[in-house]
Amino acid sequence: APMGAAEQLELLRLLRLLAMHYATATLSMKPTVLSDATRVLTLASLAALADALARRPASDAPSAFSLHYAGTAPGPSLPYAFTVDNLAAECAPMRLHDAALLGNRTRILDYFASTRALLLPPTPAACRRTGPAADTAGGHAASTGANTVGGHVAAAGGDTAGKPDPSRLCFRFDATMQWGGGDACLIEQLCYRIGYPSHGWPEVEGTPAEAAKAAAPAPWRYYTGEASEFGHDLPELFAVRDVVLLLKAFLTPQAKDLPPPARWHVSAAAPKWSVSPDGILIAWAFERPLQCTSKNEASSGGFFSKMAGYFSGGSATPRAPPSAADPSALARVAIATEEDVLHLKELPDFGGRVSEMEAEYLLQVLTAPYLRLPLLLRFFCPQHRVSCLAEVRVQEVLDAALFEPGAWRPPPAPASP
Repeated sequence: APMGAAEQLELLRLLRLLAMHYATATLSMKPTVLSDATRVLTLASLAALADALARRPASDAPSAFSLHYAGTAPGPSLPYAFTVDNLAAECAPMRLHDAALLGNRTRILDYFASTRALLLPPTPAACRRTGPAADTAGGHAASTGANTVGGHVAAAGGDTAGKPDPSRLCFRFDATMQWGGGDACLIEQLCYRIGYPSHGWPEVEGTPAEAAKAAAPAPWRYYTGEASEFGHDLPELFAVRDVVLLLKAFLTPQAKDLPPPARWHVSAAAPKWSVSPDGILIAWAFERPLQCTSKNEASSGGFFSKMAGYFSGGSATPRAPPSAADPSALARVAIATEEDVLHLKELPDFGGRVSEMEAEYLLQVLTAPYLRLPLLLRFFCPQHRVSCLAEVRVQEVLDAALFEPGAWRPPPAPASP
């Protein structure tokens, strides 16, 4: 159905308000494994909705931001998008007891895979599928083959693993807060379309002070709202920016980068933007600058660096604990195959509820991500092993094996005819 500009703007405003209220509510409670999964998927849903709304031009008075963001502006134009590359890995060990959350996880990952593909060169196979065969929903393709978003053909399947075009990659808060990339290119296009000076100081345009300001351009003032006229003309940009910021802030790998649980008010969740002298974007919310990426080695490297903070309780504690069904987390040693289990010098005792032989079997079973479910159920089926479930850690292992979705597989690329 056609959507008017007023309806689009109101929906985006409400999505931003919902994200702020939800972030405030979740930070007022003690986080758990289940609440963290719900929080991330809810904010990801809001970000996906905001993205879909923003790239669907209104039927009566299309916003310049929507036209350029969707790549449908007059003249040569390509779409912009943001990526959430760590979302798939973060979702794999989430414990999802609600079937609705599980289904939503797949839809969210499929959606972000298709928008990420907009930043890649279209494949020849995708170019051949631009007609009615592409199943579109709300202007966004939902097929497992080629995707058309905003009238553009996007690569799919294995091609989504390529490197996105950095000049069209927006809202890169999880990678860097440095001004530039797609944000700078999008602002430049919008300035040219609307008629704002590219140097970022519209208030001095046509005055003797303009020459000095133009010598030190600051186009980020449009992005942060310091040049408030820009925000009044294009409020859709700010709504999408803030929703994506909250999502990526709650996806930070380290717990120390999240605002602490407290009795927050919604006003504290409204980001206040500024830029440091060296061009670093600063988003201040919850009485601190939000940190969407972590420089700590625990977030960037192997098993030992990731687990050390969790087991020691130090500053490198991850936002979400490792999977309770991860044999490496149970043994506190990197385990990839059954052979690694055979070389363990010490096995977890699970409170004395299982023997060493049974503990070894459990660890070996957990190395097989998809086979482990029937094997675990068969293991606990005999009556003499039911008492093992009185141990909390054993309960956690079985619960995680039952309700963790595991790795997500991107939609396959369309086969060539």
